[in-house]
Amino acid sequence: VGSEMCIRDSFYLTLRKVNFKNWIDNFKNIEWGWFTGMLVVAYLSHYLRALKWTIFINSNERTKAMTGVLYGYTFNFVLPRLGEIMRVTYFSSVTKFPVDYLIGTVIFERAVDTLFLALFVIASLSSYDVYGIISSFTGLHQSEIIQKHLKDALFIALLLAIGVLIFLISKKIKIPYIKGLVSGLNALSSLPLKDRISFFLLTLMMWIAYFLTLSMGIFAVYGSFSFSLKELLLIFVISSLAIVMPSQGGLGTFHFFVSKGIAFLRPEIPEDTHIFAATFIHTSGALLILLLTVFFISLNFLKRKDEHGLH
Repeated sequence: VGSEMCIRDSFYLTLRKVNFKNWIDNFKNIEWGWFTGMLVVAYLSHYLRALKWTIFINSNERTKAMTGVLYGYTFNFVLPRLGEIMRVTYFSSVTKFPVDYLIGTVIFERAVDTLFLALFVIASLSSYDVYGIISSFTGLHQSEIIQKHLKDALFIALLLAIGVLIFLISKKIKIPYIKGLVSGLNALSSLPLKDRISFFLLTLMMWIAYFLTLSMGIFAVYGSFSFSLKELLLIFVISSLAIVMPSQGGLGTFHFFVSKGIAFLRPEIPEDTHIFAATFIHTSGALLILLLTVFFISLNFLKRKDEHGLH
């Protein structure tokens, strides 16, 4: 219910004053070379996530891992974070890896992603007035923003404390599923040093691919190199935070916050263009995920059919 309200409110706030006739002109002015590059790099980012996961679980099942990643992304459009469960459920069904172990690997993977996102946030917002940006989005005063951040920090600290407690208990008591979960969390530490280095290098490459995907989408709408590296980094951070908010695959939140972020940097350009840019980039990425999911599920089905000698 909360995610549905988040999507509804975000779409309402974003689209309530849009003149859709202007979007036709925006679409006609798309630079399709940048758009094609955006799709290619977006595909690469999905492949890098699958590739680093196969290193993490010490498996050569790259096609199945890619299918699992895309399967998860698709289900994220149904319910927030459902994709993580469906990803491991699918991969477990086509391999011999237990679900609880795979969930542990995904939790660790997402923890590393959070670390990389935090580094991007620090790098970007260190050169901007953070409270000014947030206030322009929400209308909140600085004291209200600080109070909200304190509440969020306490909530995150509570979750971390619960996680540490579960980890310590699982070390003393053999609890079904918890042991497999902890084993998944510790999977990387049991791998050779070169595999651990590969995991973090692939994570860095994946985040760079995410950044380039958004940048190329921006250039496709606004023109080649129309934003500086510093500005693109800010938009990227805003878009990443919008994706992790409680909404189905960034629906609504991406459109609202990315359009507001670009408007913060380019207030002289009509707001319709900013909203079109956010909608165009998100919709293109979503359609790519859906098409790739169908393709890879079909590919895996045909491979399993051949392996079993079915006709």
